[in-house]
Amino acid sequence: MNLMDYQQSLDEVTKQVRDYFPKEYRNAKVELNHTVKTNDQEMDGLTIRREQDTLVPQIYLNGYFELYENGVSLNEILADIAARYFQEAARSFENMPEDMTDYGQIKDRILVQLINHDMNQTLLKEVFSKSIDHTDLAAVFKIPIYEDERGSATIRVTREMAQRWGVDSEAVYQDALNNTVKAHPAQLTTLQSIIGEMMFPPGMFINEVKWEAPEVCEMKSYEPYILTNPSKHHGAATLLYPEVLQQLSDNAQSNLFILPSSVHELLLMRDNGEIDASELQAMVIGVNQENVLPEELLSNEVYYYDGKEHTLSMATIKEETAELKQRFQQNAAYAVSDQEIDMEQEL
Repeated sequence: MNLMDYQQSLDEVTKQVRDYFPKEYRNAKVELNHTVKTNDQEMDGLTIRREQDTLVPQIYLNGYFELYENGVSLNEILADIAARYFQEAARSFENMPEDMTDYGQIKDRILVQLINHDMNQTLLKEVFSKSIDHTDLAAVFKIPIYEDERGSATIRVTREMAQRWGVDSEAVYQDALNNTVKAHPAQLTTLQSIIGEMMFPPGMFINEVKWEAPEVCEMKSYEPYILTNPSKHHGAATLLYPEVLQQLSDNAQSNLFILPSSVHELLLMRDNGEIDASELQAMVIGVNQENVLPEELLSNEVYYYDGKEHTLSMATIKEETAELKQRFQQNAAYAVSDQEIDMEQEL
């Protein structure tokens, strides 16, 4: 990417975009926002706000620049930005809480999301969060505005919002976790069944993928299981659900290894005494580097749940992880998502 051309394109979009909006937007404030997403991925977002607007969509421009480089005209891009703006705004206002400063209107809607603490140092300076003990993970919070087959929109809970609510992180965490468990219950299936479904055309896979609730799932030895939610979106938060890991451990009569596949799902295996955490970690790092999008990466560590002690901890050592990751990168050097919409809330 030519940074000069990119910046010039952003400037042109900012100058001209109001011309593609109705006349009541002629005095609207157009702002270019440098936004930090999950894993400190940086994006450039555009907001168009009239004086009376409190909630507006933020339209990310990074993908539009790629279209521009591939021959799509600036006029087409500006028209698409305007159309998308009104589409997102219309869907958002249908489900918007009346007063975002009133925690009483928010507490039954707020959801929890699991991210990596170490990979999100910039983001965590802005958002309200809770560190997960004995891991490198953190819980952050979002208010869903809509979610359907075309995409989703959320408002990220910032430190400023939480301060206005006057609620501490533990209270927000418990409310968000309860809501998330109800709205997005945990479910499991075998990795083998998912691979089988992916390898065959629709309708050709004989053994249909069977998802089970944690309380009835009996994990087999040597068999990896996928833990997520029905939407398969930010399903790694199921790691936080009360009793889920304990139920699985009790049913399997075994402690569990937990592999962070992505922010959307986890991979679980019984500890049969023959599995080495470092070998599992090598698999995690390899998959992360080759198959996981940067913004969807959860961790390079492996976790361990002890059913007798009821404890979640890291099975790998962070200092050794950096060395192993570097070796993978060196080996690679020698080897021959409807996007989610963020809503900008002005309090």
